[in-house]
Amino acid sequence: MRRRIIGRFKRSKQGGWEGEISTLAIQRQIRLVPNDDRVSNRAPSFRVMLGWHHRSVSCWAGTT
Repeated sequence: MRRRIIGRFKRSKQGGWEGEISTLAIQRQIRLVPNDDRVSNRAPSFRVMLGWHHRSVSCWAGTT
């Protein structure tokens, strides 16, 4: 199965990552901001931001 790339990100100067997600349904500039309020290792590592607004989407650090 062929994988599709739906986003491109680069490290931001403030920490975290910034870039664009582009699919058939959406095209958005987003930022992945480190979650400094983690209470456990199972809590999300990053918060997803659209502009300065936090969305109720979170993500965990990982490698592929």
